[in-house]
Amino acid sequence: MNYRHVILEGKPTTGKTEVSNLFKIYFPRQVKILPELTTVLVRENRLNILRDRKQLNDLLCEAVPARSREVGELLVDPDILVFEESHMGVHWAYSKVLGDEYFLDLYGREIKQHILVPDIFMRLDIPVGIAYGSDTDKAQRVLLEVAEKNEHVLKDPAPQAFFFGFGESSLNFELRVYSPDIEHRLRIIHDLHMEIDRAFRAEGIEIAFPQRDLHVRTLPVTADGLPKAPL
Repeated sequence: MNYRHVILEGKPTTGKTEVSNLFKIYFPRQVKILPELTTVLVRENRLNILRDRKQLNDLLCEAVPARSREVGELLVDPDILVFEESHMGVHWAYSKVLGDEYFLDLYGREIKQHILVPDIFMRLDIPVGIAYGSDTDKAQRVLLEVAEKNEHVLKDPAPQAFFFGFGESSLNFELRVYSPDIEHRLRIIHDLHMEIDRAFRAEGIEIAFPQRDLHVRTLPVTADGLPKAPL
């Protein structure tokens, strides 16, 4: 697949800025970087992202169509890749968690119709820890089967499941899937978690939990039955 318009969604710790900085250094002419729209509006208008949400949402209603026009104009050049540092996915997810019904309604009525669907929109990372002694090949197979059955998960790029390492109490896997449906972000995560739990139970794969060994030492006692202080 020839990617020309990519939006990298994710939390601040996912390395969006680092990726865009690499593009700026190594592909200054071939890649056009468009910064995160919400961040741009917050900084330009000196907004508090929690206190000034209504004003921010109204600005987004105007800015999203303008951003889409900008992307369309850039894509006229066949040699340009347009890379956006996130878009509406994170803001939509936070609005859902915060119960921001004003934005959710505005998104459905005004904003969604103006969003260009990119070649890659959103990647969801689902970390899963399984118990030591589990069949790692089976765990990888089950994770991929769960992802492939979800209607909101893209077939291309295909889901991936990685065995990342040996944790303190678990064998650490991560399922990675792509989806264009930002309004279903939380639902996709929920459904994947539920299906992974069901599938692992059915296959006899134990999801790990922290375990600690407790060592009890008996101290000598005095004639009165009280423990002696250690020397």
